[in-house]
Amino acid sequence: MTSFRPSVIFGEEDSFFNRFAALLRLPGPFPLACPEARFAPVFVGDVARAFVAALDDPATWGRHYELCGPRAFTLRQLLEYTAACGGRRKWIIGLGPGLSALQARLLGLLPGKPMSHDNYLSLQVPSVCSEDGLGQLGVEATDMEAVVPYFLGERSQRRHYYQLLKRRRALPTVDTPARGGDPG
Repeated sequence: MTSFRPSVIFGEEDSFFNRFAALLRLPGPFPLACPEARFAPVFVGDVARAFVAALDDPATWGRHYELCGPRAFTLRQLLEYTAACGGRRKWIIGLGPGLSALQARLLGLLPGKPMSHDNYLSLQVPSVCSEDGLGQLGVEATDMEAVVPYFLGERSQRRHYYQLLKRRRALPTVDTPARGGDPG
């Protein structure tokens, strides 16, 4: 059996960048638990390509692959990047270990559990790779800067523009007389 250990996986409908983008829209400063936790975000398409590459290759059977993006970041850096992609300026307050654990316990009591004590514990272990599992499977890692701005910022602005343009084109046009001309 082949096993995979991905860092945080990102893509258009992910629950990492999208969740933080939504939370960053809330008013006031953003208290961030475990701001120095480390990640090497990996694109969902790269993870899928790695799975496919391993499916029919007997040389991969029984092996373990770490799947990471090309660069590692702290959680604080990822939130700052998320805010910038959404065109937001946000004051992020990094919490120390005690307040981080308390925040996790309190948020774990809320509906939907935005964070839990288990999340807090997992943030204590770096989610980075010691080897290039994607490369071993013939997959070139996609940098988050090639994808994340598209689904957090630019694409949503562009989509809004195209919706307005489409709506305008769908409106019936009325021929109006030239200024000073006879309307009838």
